[in-house]
Amino acid sequence: MRYLYIVLLGVLLLPSRGKAQGADSLQLANIRGKIVDKNAGIAVAGALVELLNFSPRKTAQADENGQFVIAGVPVGRQRLRVFAPNYIERIEGNILVTTGKDVDLEISLDENVALANDPERVENPAPIEDVLQPEKLISNNIKIHNPFALQGGRQFDIEEVSRYAGSFYDPARLAANFGGVYNTNDNQNYIIARGNTPMGVGYRIEGIPIENPNHFATLGNTGAPFPILNTNSLANSDFFLSNFSAEYGNATSAIFDLNIRKGNTERLEMTGQLSFLGAEMLVEGPIKKGKSSFLVGARYGVIRLMQLLRLPIGTNSSPQYQDITFKLNFPSLKRGDISIFGIGGIANVSLLNSNIDSNDVYAERGRDLYIRTQLGVLGINHRISTGNRSYLSTTISQSVQNYYSWRDSVAANNSILMEDIYFVKEFRAVTSLSSYFNTKTLLKGSKRNTLLTFRTGARLHAYLVNVADYATAPTLRYDYLADKQLLFHTEAYAQTLWKFSEKFSLYAGLYANHFSINDHSYSVEPRLNLHWSPSGRHLFSLGYSWHSRLVPFIISYNVIQLPDGSYDTGNKNLGLFKSQHLALDYRWQVSPSWQWQTNLYAQYMYDMPISADTRDAFSHINYGEFPVFPLRTNLVSEGVGYNAGVEIALIRKFDKGFYMNLGGSYSVSRYKGSDGIWRSTAYDIRYLGQAVLGKEWAIGKMRRNFFTVDLRFNYHHGKPITPIDTLASIAAGREIVDEEHSYELRMRDYYRLDFKTGIRFNSRRRRISHNILIDIINLTGRNNTAQIRYNPVLQRVVEQSQFGMVPNLMYQLQF
Repeated sequence: MRYLYIVLLGVLLLPSRGKAQGADSLQLANIRGKIVDKNAGIAVAGALVELLNFSPRKTAQADENGQFVIAGVPVGRQRLRVFAPNYIERIEGNILVTTGKDVDLEISLDENVALANDPERVENPAPIEDVLQPEKLISNNIKIHNPFALQGGRQFDIEEVSRYAGSFYDPARLAANFGGVYNTNDNQNYIIARGNTPMGVGYRIEGIPIENPNHFATLGNTGAPFPILNTNSLANSDFFLSNFSAEYGNATSAIFDLNIRKGNTERLEMTGQLSFLGAEMLVEGPIKKGKSSFLVGARYGVIRLMQLLRLPIGTNSSPQYQDITFKLNFPSLKRGDISIFGIGGIANVSLLNSNIDSNDVYAERGRDLYIRTQLGVLGINHRISTGNRSYLSTTISQSVQNYYSWRDSVAANNSILMEDIYFVKEFRAVTSLSSYFNTKTLLKGSKRNTLLTFRTGARLHAYLVNVADYATAPTLRYDYLADKQLLFHTEAYAQTLWKFSEKFSLYAGLYANHFSINDHSYSVEPRLNLHWSPSGRHLFSLGYSWHSRLVPFIISYNVIQLPDGSYDTGNKNLGLFKSQHLALDYRWQVSPSWQWQTNLYAQYMYDMPISADTRDAFSHINYGEFPVFPLRTNLVSEGVGYNAGVEIALIRKFDKGFYMNLGGSYSVSRYKGSDGIWRSTAYDIRYLGQAVLGKEWAIGKMRRNFFTVDLRFNYHHGKPITPIDTLASIAAGREIVDEEHSYELRMRDYYRLDFKTGIRFNSRRRRISHNILIDIINLTGRNNTAQIRYNPVLQRVVEQSQFGMVPNLMYQLQF
């Protein structure tokens, strides 16, 4: 890391690149990109791209690959207009142009089924006022990449969400600003979507299902303290709630479909970043100029600096992590596009008894815990056009996830008690092959044209699972068994989108999967959605769908030893978790910049693992909330639950230097265990309020530099908790909860205000930009509750706090 600091410092002293341009000349930038048909996924050759609000007129025409370049673009916020025959014209606004980096866009166009072929549209485009007519407002403000996403989807626009305060540039924490979504804990990045367990979230990276793309990730979890991917290496992506399309499986609450961006095909570019969390360097550029490219990013994370500054982060330990991301892209019009990509990360932490204080939410009193994790993903994708309106995409990948830890019990003098030691190993390697075919057909009628898009595909995953738990103390009963097994998960889907007109669309899909761990882990899941836009300002969508989720391996391999010395492996017989969704969404595009959203939803969950004991309130519907994994056996797939709620949001997209997203929701989340009593789930927070807003000012004589201020406010009602039986805990010497009154108490309400401010300097004569930010989490220092635990040393119940006020200073250099 020391050498990385030296390199970044040296760049500041670099002389100007190339020849001087004159005392009054300014450094200009380029906007490049690709125009694609949203439904067919193919290039739109000949599309015309115009730089708006600029004189003399600047335009570019897309080549046969759909690629365009507009050179000599001034620094600042710019707008593009894109139009092509038979497509709805699009405005791409508020594109940030800096001197340190070219802008690279992928712009998708919707085909206008009402238009006949009219080649005059490109040569003689309609006036700009036509683009902003009311009937085109919705089309220009919904930018989901996936053409089959008619409901519950939102684009994860990297330039937009990176403005949000208090996120540590973590994609999962950024997604928690979307309506109906929140994080349970400042110290983790779990995504709670509409009252569901975080186990219900599915991640995709370049189309590959990844259960947990985080450092310190454990099998079965979908979150951890630190992400492996961050926003600098990501392209614009999609986030879906509830009714996602049939191509997405193994998830019951949300899908995060992430993509690694491509490198610059024209010139070498670098991004360096330093913050209290560590250092990062990203390099990108052409392999063959104008065609192929590479992108490589590396990060070294350290928390020690924040601890030396006495900033509260939830632990006194010093977690360390390193990760790398890369993507190689080789496009070819004849042989198809090939991309090779990968991510990898290693992390370690030592949670020592000697460093524990009352607010440590990770360490355990009387234990020394050592954790080491590794995660690696490598994949290759081939995508080739099979006609004017279709393509075939195939991906082969290999991923490896390894988690191991060992724990020593320590005496009062911190000496190791050798008779009480255990070791845990969780290893999983997944080899995957996936392929899908996409085609689009324009059906011309005498009175009306219709558009039919069809996609079908299949995925095969081979899991090599190796889990082990060894304990030296004969008095300890750990319900884990050393096991090694090869399993197969097969998925297949077919879906169609029928666009009858600009007002009506119908989506229908079918997803099926089978998991080889037992004979009844399979499902067939229909998905259906109707989309109606009576005018360009209003949009209604009604959707119904089934979803399922594999039982996490940490549950499946949990066993219990029987009196005869054999093991009961009944957890391997648990079926899939399942749910059904019904949702009604309404969007009103008040103006080009303002949108109102209302969402009504209901979800029924069933086949959740619960105890076979008829007097038990336990259910894995609360999975992810437990301080440690509930190593339970004697389970049956008979639990049920439901979520229902309403969400509202007022959204102003970034325009004229200002953006805002105000949202709120009311929801109910309930479940029933084997005791037959309906209770609140661990995520039944009822009330949720969110606000993110910010302002940007252009400063300096030539208004080439920018000053920003961003605020984020988050509120939710107190989370349900189970009361602790203090007297029973004292007698047992460990925490004992009152299960008969599970989740009947609540924590205090959660409030947090985050603040971020920064300044970006764009060099006048060099291709360098500097960005300095200070991001303050919990500006008011409110003492929110992380968890309530029994302390056996103090022999009383204590409250552990979430983050106090934590500032993060960041410097970013692009050149």
